[in-house]
Amino acid sequence: MVRAAKIIQLSFLAAFSAALFCLSMAGTARAADFTIFFQTQERNNLPQIKASDEVYDSYHRALIDELTRMGFKVKMRTPDSRLGDKDIILEAGLIQLDADLVIPSAGLLEAKSQIVFAALKTSSFSMKDDIHQINQQLDSAAISLARMLYARLFAMNWAELSFEKSIWQTEEKTLRLQLSGFSGCFKNYFLDTLETEFPGSVSISVIREVSVGTSQYKFTTAAKTRFISKWIRALLAEQYLYEERDFELSGRDKFVTLKLFPKALPKGTFC
Repeated sequence: MVRAAKIIQLSFLAAFSAALFCLSMAGTARAADFTIFFQTQERNNLPQIKASDEVYDSYHRALIDELTRMGFKVKMRTPDSRLGDKDIILEAGLIQLDADLVIPSAGLLEAKSQIVFAALKTSSFSMKDDIHQINQQLDSAAISLARMLYARLFAMNWAELSFEKSIWQTEEKTLRLQLSGFSGCFKNYFLDTLETEFPGSVSISVIREVSVGTSQYKFTTAAKTRFISKWIRALLAEQYLYEERDFELSGRDKFVTLKLFPKALPKGTFC
């Protein structure tokens, strides 16, 4: 009888635990179950920059496209939008630093409470650059901000960021990452961003690290190599580093190799 009672008690506890687990999972939203409401900031903060409307529109289109491609459900905000508990308002804009210098930004707000929980920004760039370089900076900014948004929501456990039809996801695998031409400070910044912000990143461990020459790392990720390459190019473009001029990037089989040229000078200060 005692044994039977214990079995019944254990069965009850197991059933109770399973019920709690199901309830906790019910409170977790998939990316498809909440909406990012896209809201543009006022455009009158760029009074001295010509063609600011075109620049804004190009930036907004690029950011919406990148978030959608990543797997998020994105809609334009309207006054009568019905807001769910996990819905987000994203305010995208360009901050003017001086007469021709701007920085792409994105603010994240909890839709119902309007509480700001993240203010994201990338590197600044000059509107005096040629149109090709401006568009490249806007595209890189959109890729980087979408990457940052994903990382911030994931770190906050905002929702179960699983995508039913993700074009960037694959089976978890370990790549050999080879870096050469990096200073110690920039290398630390690059690896930290790769590990903490890139979607699908699991871990990075050292195989061989040197101050001069090629360092090698094990990079465990659930992202496809071509998307890792795209995100790396955007990350380097934030620092005004461009392929063929400043670096060489290749990805094949289970190797990703990145080489900075001797004259490449990252824009930021990393130490």
